[in-house]
Amino acid sequence: MTGARDQSPKSDSVWTAIRAEAWSEAENEPYLNKFMTEAILKCRRLEEALSRILTCKLSSDCLSPELLRSSIDRVFSEAASVGPAIRRDLEAVRDRDPTARGFLTPFLFFKGFQALQAYRVANWYWERDRHLLALHFQNRISEVFGVDIHPAARIGSGVLI
Repeated sequence: MTGARDQSPKSDSVWTAIRAEAWSEAENEPYLNKFMTEAILKCRRLEEALSRILTCKLSSDCLSPELLRSSIDRVFSEAASVGPAIRRDLEAVRDRDPTARGFLTPFLFFKGFQALQAYRVANWYWERDRHLLALHFQNRISEVFGVDIHPAARIGSGVLI
């Protein structure tokens, strides 16, 4: 199986930059130290950190965090195109959005970026005929991020919302 797991953290310039920004912010803003540690610094890979963030945002009383995270992790490990798309989307945000000073802020806080990555998960399930699950993701994405993307939509990478 090829995919996001094949990219070693040492060769992942986007993840390296996010971690460096997180270390700096954790040192400069002690209030955020625990948040940076839990969200970024404990994670070995970008996909792991993103899975944690999306799980935290999208879980609900009706959708257990454990099952949700497992569903997201499955996509991130099995979909070869998702990891590179995440990185190209982050580069697009950093390059085109004047409020993004680096990768960390959009990764942690930009609703458009997070909604797009959650859509990628929903789309993967839609493509595997798990339409109800994909539509559940779409519903939660719309409720949480205010962005409504049908899971059957075809969206490339390098996207800024």
